[in-house]
Order: sequence, then C-alpha cells, then structure tokens
Amino acid sequence: MSYPIDFAQIALVYSDGNRSNKFYNATLLVAPTGMAILIRRWGKAGAPGEMKIERFAIQKKAETEFEKLVQSKIGKGYETKSNDIKQIADESSLRVTLGPAVWPRIPGPDLQHILPSMDVTGRPKELNAPRFSEEGKYLGEPAPRVYSQAEIRAAREAEKAAEQAEAVKTYSSNPHFGRF
Repeated sequence: MSYPIDFAQIALVYSDGNRSNKFYNATLLVAPTGMAILIRRWGKAGAPGEMKIERFAIQKKAETEFEKLVQSKIGKGYETKSNDIKQIADESSLRVTLGPAVWPRIPGPDLQHILPSMDVTGRPKELNAPRFSEEGKYLGEPAPRVYSQAEIRAAREAEKAAEQAEAVKTYSSNPHFGRF
C-alpha cells in the first residue's frame, strides 16, 4: 500500500438564523504517487447528506480545486467549523479519520485510485448520484404538477361532454337505435 496519505479536511456550516442550517465538508486525500481524490459532502445539519467524489491524477490540480471550492463556499456565507491536516499511516486510521458517514460509501474504484493494492471486495462499484445539488436544488424528476379545483372541474366537464358527443355519434349512426 502507498502510505502515508496526506489528508486535508475542512468542515463548513451555514445558518441564516431562520430555517436554513446546512453543512459542507471538503476532504482531500493525496497518495505519495500524487494521485488524489476530493470528497465533497453536503446537506442539512444532522442528516447524512449527499456525497460526490472526484479523482485527480495531478496533485496540484486537486489542491487548486479544493482551495477554489472552500473559497467559493466561504464567499457564500459558510463559516469554518473545523480544519484538519495530517498524514494517515494505515487503513484503520483512514477508516477512523473519514468516519462512518463517509468510509462505507466510498466506491472501490475511488479508493484504488489512491491505494492501487487495496482490497475493495464488497465495496460499491460507484457512488449513488446525489439527489440534491450543492445549492440544495432537487436533481431528480420534477415535482408533480398540482391542479386547481377549477382545472379539475373543467377537465371533468370536458370529459363528460366528449362522452356525450361520442354517444350521440354512435346512436345517430345506427338507424335501428331504439327499435326492439
């Protein structure tokens, strides 16, 4: 395995004083080979949140993206909760450092990007796509349309009128209608 791994993490929080309490964590893991992954995790405070992982083959690009990301969030009003930089010497320390909210969710190919000889048997092949963007917008299907009572009433009347027109058409085309 290629240890030690350089670890940098910044935890940011945002609260507007009303109902919005959000967190944003950015974690950078860099192997001695220069291979790196950037883990972004965001969501409402107290929830596991969404997660996105990016791979980098060049350490400098990863560090630049990490800094740009942190500055962007601070510019949007996030405040620094914690800032941690250290070296990780083995897999057990990596598990503990990343924690239970992140470690089990990292796909095998992303771990092998920085640790090529790591056994990733049983790990997911890829990360589930986030349901919400980093700005909190829903990324899934659009919300179902809600119809007003007037629209529902008009649709029912149109349906009833169409049925009556079909009945008139059917009966008028049958010259024997009404004869028994």
